[in-house]
Amino acid sequence: MKEYTVTRYSFEELSSEAQEKALEAWRYSLYMEIPDYLLEESMLEELAREITGAYDLPGADDLKISYSLSYSQGDGVSFSGRVNKETAPGLSWPDSAIYAEFKRNSNHYSHGYTVTPELFDAEEEEISDGIEEFRESYLKICRNLEKYGYKWVEEWTSEAHAREEIAEAGDIFLLSGKVDHPAGVNA
Repeated sequence: MKEYTVTRYSFEELSSEAQEKALEAWRYSLYMEIPDYLLEESMLEELAREITGAYDLPGADDLKISYSLSYSQGDGVSFSGRVNKETAPGLSWPDSAIYAEFKRNSNHYSHGYTVTPELFDAEEEEISDGIEEFRESYLKICRNLEKYGYKWVEEWTSEAHAREEIAEAGDIFLLSGKVDHPAGVNA
Protein backbone atom coordinates (compact mmCIF):
# COMPACT_ATOMS: atom_id res chain seq x y z
CA MET A 1 0.00 0.00 0.00
CA LYS A 2 1.26 3.45 -0.89
CA GLU A 3 0.39 6.52 1.05
CA TYR A 4 0.01 9.89 -0.65
CA THR A 5 -0.17 13.37 0.76
CA VAL A 6 -2.27 15.89 -1.12
CA THR A 7 -2.09 19.53 -0.16
CA ARG A 8 -5.17 21.54 -0.90
CA TYR A 9 -5.35 25.31 -1.03
CA SER A 10 -7.96 28.00 -0.67
CA PHE A 11 -8.74 30.12 -3.71
CA GLU A 12 -6.86 33.10 -2.24
CA GLU A 13 -3.68 31.03 -1.90
CA LEU A 14 -3.57 30.28 -5.63
CA SER A 15 -1.56 32.26 -8.17
CA SER A 16 -3.55 34.64 -10.36
CA GLU A 17 -3.20 32.23 -13.30
CA ALA A 18 -4.50 29.31 -11.22
CA GLN A 19 -7.35 31.50 -9.92
CA GLU A 20 -8.40 32.27 -13.51
CA LYS A 21 -8.38 28.56 -14.36
CA ALA A 22 -10.38 27.76 -11.22
CA LEU A 23 -12.93 30.49 -11.96
CA GLU A 24 -13.35 29.35 -15.57
CA ALA A 25 -13.83 25.73 -14.51
CA TRP A 26 -16.26 26.71 -11.73
CA ARG A 27 -18.36 28.84 -14.06
CA TYR A 28 -18.51 26.01 -16.58
CA SER A 29 -19.59 23.66 -13.80
CA LEU A 30 -22.31 26.11 -12.78
CA TYR A 31 -23.58 26.18 -16.37
CA MET A 32 -23.58 22.39 -16.71
CA GLU A 33 -25.40 21.93 -13.41
CA ILE A 34 -28.05 24.67 -13.57
CA PRO A 35 -30.81 23.63 -11.17
CA ASP A 36 -33.77 23.35 -13.54
CA TYR A 37 -36.29 23.72 -10.74
CA LEU A 38 -34.89 27.15 -9.78
CA LEU A 39 -34.85 28.39 -13.36
CA GLU A 40 -38.33 27.05 -14.06
CA GLU A 41 -39.74 28.55 -10.85
CA SER A 42 -38.19 31.91 -11.65
CA MET A 43 -39.51 31.82 -15.23
CA LEU A 44 -43.03 30.91 -14.04
CA GLU A 45 -42.93 33.96 -11.76
CA GLU A 46 -41.81 36.10 -14.70
CA LEU A 47 -44.57 34.59 -16.87
CA ALA A 48 -47.10 35.50 -14.19
CA ARG A 49 -45.76 39.05 -14.10
CA GLU A 50 -45.98 39.27 -17.91
CA ILE A 51 -49.59 38.10 -18.22
CA THR A 52 -51.12 39.20 -14.91
CA GLY A 53 -48.92 42.03 -13.68
CA ALA A 54 -48.35 40.10 -10.42
CA TYR A 55 -46.14 37.21 -9.36
CA ASP A 56 -48.86 34.58 -9.25
CA LEU A 57 -51.13 32.98 -11.81
CA PRO A 58 -54.65 32.66 -10.41
CA GLY A 59 -56.64 30.07 -12.30
CA ALA A 60 -53.68 28.99 -14.40
CA ASP A 61 -52.23 26.14 -12.37
CA ASP A 62 -51.78 23.92 -15.42
CA LEU A 63 -49.41 26.25 -17.29
CA LYS A 64 -46.14 24.59 -18.20
CA ILE A 65 -42.95 26.29 -19.28
CA SER A 66 -40.74 24.72 -21.96
CA TYR A 67 -37.32 26.14 -22.62
CA SER A 68 -33.95 25.56 -24.17
CA LEU A 69 -31.34 28.22 -23.45
CA SER A 70 -28.09 26.84 -24.81
CA TYR A 71 -27.44 29.40 -27.58
CA SER A 72 -28.32 26.98 -30.38
CA GLN A 73 -30.93 26.46 -33.09
CA GLY A 74 -34.45 26.00 -31.80
CA ASP A 75 -33.70 27.70 -28.50
CA GLY A 76 -36.39 29.73 -26.87
CA VAL A 77 -39.18 29.66 -24.33
CA SER A 78 -42.83 28.81 -24.67
CA PHE A 79 -45.68 27.98 -22.36
CA SER A 80 -48.69 25.74 -22.74
CA GLY A 81 -51.92 25.24 -20.82
CA ARG A 82 -55.02 27.33 -20.30
CA VAL A 83 -55.60 30.92 -19.16
CA ASN A 84 -58.72 33.01 -18.64
CA LYS A 85 -59.20 36.47 -20.04
CA GLU A 86 -59.96 38.05 -16.66
CA THR A 87 -56.82 36.68 -15.00
CA ALA A 88 -54.41 37.25 -17.91
CA PRO A 89 -54.79 40.89 -19.03
CA GLY A 90 -51.22 40.96 -20.41
CA LEU A 91 -52.38 39.18 -23.57
CA SER A 92 -54.21 40.97 -26.42
CA TRP A 93 -57.67 39.45 -26.09
CA PRO A 94 -60.42 39.94 -28.65
CA ASP A 95 -63.75 41.02 -27.13
CA SER A 96 -65.54 37.70 -27.70
CA ALA A 97 -62.81 35.48 -26.17
CA ILE A 98 -63.24 34.12 -22.63
CA TYR A 99 -60.26 31.79 -22.36
CA ALA A 100 -57.32 30.47 -24.37
CA GLU A 101 -55.58 27.17 -24.65
CA PHE A 102 -51.94 26.96 -25.68
CA LYS A 103 -51.22 23.57 -27.28
CA ARG A 104 -47.77 22.22 -28.04
CA ASN A 105 -47.30 21.26 -31.68
CA SER A 106 -43.66 20.13 -31.38
CA ASN A 107 -41.66 18.33 -28.73
CA HIS A 108 -38.37 18.89 -30.51
CA TYR A 109 -37.95 22.64 -29.92
CA SER A 110 -39.06 25.02 -27.19
CA HIS A 111 -39.55 28.45 -28.81
CA GLY A 112 -42.90 30.22 -29.05
CA TYR A 113 -43.72 28.88 -32.51
CA THR A 114 -43.93 25.36 -31.08
CA VAL A 115 -47.25 26.25 -29.44
CA THR A 116 -50.58 26.99 -31.10
CA PRO A 117 -52.90 29.34 -29.20
CA GLU A 118 -56.63 28.72 -29.52
CA LEU A 119 -59.34 31.14 -28.37
CA PHE A 120 -62.77 30.20 -27.05
CA ASP A 121 -65.97 32.16 -26.40
CA ALA A 122 -68.54 31.85 -23.61
CA GLU A 123 -70.18 28.88 -25.39
CA GLU A 124 -66.77 27.15 -25.49
CA GLU A 125 -66.67 27.44 -29.27
CA GLU A 126 -63.30 28.10 -30.86
CA ILE A 127 -63.09 31.54 -32.43
CA SER A 128 -60.68 32.93 -35.01
CA ASP A 129 -61.46 36.66 -34.80
CA GLY A 130 -58.45 38.41 -33.28
CA ILE A 131 -56.27 35.28 -33.21
CA GLU A 132 -53.35 36.91 -35.08
CA GLU A 133 -53.05 39.80 -32.64
CA PHE A 134 -53.45 37.37 -29.73
CA ARG A 135 -50.74 35.09 -31.17
CA GLU A 136 -48.40 38.07 -31.56
CA SER A 137 -48.92 39.01 -27.91
CA TYR A 138 -48.17 35.39 -26.95
CA LEU A 139 -44.97 35.39 -29.04
CA LYS A 140 -43.87 38.70 -27.52
CA ILE A 141 -44.22 37.20 -24.05
CA CYS A 142 -42.23 34.14 -25.18
CA ARG A 143 -39.44 36.39 -26.50
CA ASN A 144 -39.43 38.35 -23.22
CA LEU A 145 -39.23 35.09 -21.27
CA GLU A 146 -36.32 33.96 -23.46
CA LYS A 147 -34.44 37.19 -22.71
CA TYR A 148 -35.24 36.77 -19.03
CA GLY A 149 -34.05 33.15 -19.09
CA TYR A 150 -30.75 34.00 -20.76
CA LYS A 151 -30.21 36.81 -18.25
CA TRP A 152 -30.93 34.38 -15.39
CA VAL A 153 -28.40 31.88 -16.81
CA GLU A 154 -25.80 34.63 -17.21
CA GLU A 155 -26.27 35.73 -13.60
CA TRP A 156 -26.14 32.13 -12.35
CA THR A 157 -22.88 31.51 -14.20
CA SER A 158 -21.38 34.95 -13.53
CA GLU A 159 -17.96 35.47 -12.03
CA ALA A 160 -19.59 37.03 -8.95
CA HIS A 161 -21.73 33.93 -8.29
CA ALA A 162 -18.77 31.64 -8.90
CA ARG A 163 -16.69 33.66 -6.42
CA GLU A 164 -19.47 33.39 -3.80
CA GLU A 165 -19.53 29.61 -4.13
CA ILE A 166 -15.75 29.34 -4.17
CA ALA A 167 -15.56 31.38 -0.96
CA GLU A 168 -17.75 28.77 0.74
CA ALA A 169 -15.84 25.82 -0.72
CA GLY A 170 -12.79 26.03 1.51
CA ASP A 171 -9.46 24.39 0.77
CA ILE A 172 -10.30 22.26 -2.26
CA PHE A 173 -7.85 23.46 -4.91
CA LEU A 174 -4.56 22.08 -6.14
CA LEU A 175 -1.85 24.61 -6.99
CA SER A 176 -2.89 24.41 -10.67
CA GLY A 177 -6.41 25.66 -9.80
CA LYS A 178 -7.99 22.28 -10.38
CA VAL A 179 -10.66 21.28 -7.87
CA ASP A 180 -9.75 18.27 -5.76
CA HIS A 181 -12.60 17.26 -3.45
CA PRO A 182 -11.50 14.91 -0.72
CA ALA A 183 -13.15 11.53 -1.28
CA GLY A 184 -14.10 9.61 1.83
CA VAL A 185 -12.01 11.87 4.01
CA ASN A 186 -13.18 14.22 6.72
CA ALA A 187 -11.41 17.34 5.65
